[in-house]
Amino acid sequence: MDAPFEDCLMTDKQKQIEKIRKLLALAAQSSSDGESSNAFSRVRRYMAAYGLTMEDIYPKSGPSSSNSAEAERYRREAENARQQAEAERKGRDQERRVREEAEKRTLSTRRKKDSAATRNISVARRNRNLRSSSVKRRRPTAVVRLSARYCVDNDIEDFSQLNPLKVQFANNHSVGLNDGEPLQINERLGDKGYSLENGDIITLSKDAVITGLNSGGRELSCYATAKKARSVSNEHYRTYQARAEQLSAPKTPPAPDPVNIFEYSANSRNVRTCLADGTQEYKSDGSVSYKLQTFFFVSPSEVGFGKNTSGITVVKQEGNGMYKLSNDDEVGVDVFGTIQRYWTKKLSFTCFADEQEVGRYLSAHAPQ
Repeated sequence: MDAPFEDCLMTDKQKQIEKIRKLLALAAQSSSDGESSNAFSRVRRYMAAYGLTMEDIYPKSGPSSSNSAEAERYRREAENARQQAEAERKGRDQERRVREEAEKRTLSTRRKKDSAATRNISVARRNRNLRSSSVKRRRPTAVVRLSARYCVDNDIEDFSQLNPLKVQFANNHSVGLNDGEPLQINERLGDKGYSLENGDIITLSKDAVITGLNSGGRELSCYATAKKARSVSNEHYRTYQARAEQLSAPKTPPAPDPVNIFEYSANSRNVRTCLADGTQEYKSDGSVSYKLQTFFFVSPSEVGFGKNTSGITVVKQEGNGMYKLSNDDEVGVDVFGTIQRYWTKKLSFTCFADEQEVGRYLSAHAPQ
């Protein structure tokens, strides 16, 4: 009973070995990286499931058959499998080395940053201690003027900047801003300037009167009274508003040069009676309703209409007696400067010498 079972087991094992060899051959011969990788993955799963090794797949004794073609195929498959295994091992080693190098560089960079931050903190602490001791040794003595000064920004851009800033000596060595806590004077800057502990700079006159303040990079001028300071700040704000309005105002393009249609004469002012095209309506009783408008030249380059005394400028000659006006209307004239047609965006007009000529035109075009 044992022998048939053993033969069956061996046959199944041999089948798996043959299947694995075919997959290895497929992986070695395939030109697709994805297909080759998939074949090798299946080989590893089958070998793990059946407890096989490469020695089981390709034993050192070689194939049992003496056929040379089979022997050559066996040799190629074994060599390709060994090369693939070696390539995978080298790839894993290379990935591990790259990862280790990246981790080393990251750790080195972090250590350098921590070291630099520690040095910066130490330097800042040392400089602060030096400044503190320097201020105590070199504290300037100013002539005290207890009367307050009122300072305003020289370039006001916001309504909130209109209120003056009250500046006053608290004692020989400190200055108060808006009745706040006194700020110590750190050091003298040149002949007239002194820096405060908050970074501001005050400017003094020869008799130690505060004349200016630099706060946060903004220049302020100081005055004796709050009324004078407010007057100056309001003037600065009006100037800023006018400049802002000027910059934001839309720029009007320059008007085009007028175009003369004809040499001006008294006859060119003759009024033309123009019929609005399509407005004539013939009624059953023989009457007709219509709309008229009068057009005339105010000058060689201006066309007027109705009761208007000012004209619309002619800005472009379009050819064939057509001219464009500044309001985008168009006018058509003959060689004598007589208006023949007029076009607006919604209506067009046909022009005549008088209403009698209009009547004759309407009669000629009445429906039969």
